[in-house]
Amino acid sequence: MDSSNTTSFIKLFPWWVKYVGLTMILISVVGMYSFLYIGEKPMWLYRNVFTFYSEYIVSKTFTLINNHQGDEVSILLYFTGSWLCMASVMKNEKSYHVRNRYRAFCVCVYMMMLLFIVGYIFFHGIIIFLWVMGLILFVPILYLLIFYILNAYSVKKT
Repeated sequence: MDSSNTTSFIKLFPWWVKYVGLTMILISVVGMYSFLYIGEKPMWLYRNVFTFYSEYIVSKTFTLINNHQGDEVSILLYFTGSWLCMASVMKNEKSYHVRNRYRAFCVCVYMMMLLFIVGYIFFHGIIIFLWVMGLILFVPILYLLIFYILNAYSVKKT
């Protein structure tokens, strides 16, 4: 690693952690497809969990509920895996990687705001909530895509 970059105060994970993150993302995609899209609900994933607020048929607050945890575990694995991928250094970290992380973050924020505004203008009703949830799931993918495009461009420049 270059001693001139800012990773000395951005305590990132080692380069191999991104493969753990990618594995978690792949497992989560299978889980999201199975639990959210197909609707499979294996009995072994039903657990009593504490909730601040739950509204299904009856509203419940500050209580234990019996809930299927498949979709929660899938989403948790997706965001944890994405975080590990986003916060892992490159195998041969260079100063432009740090700069590209910052640029990718900024571009990602601008693009998400633009996509939110476009969706808010053109979508109406309940679809807005689905649009926002989709945008939230798309943030890590967009960030990593922009980061790796910027890195490929930086390698060609040097």
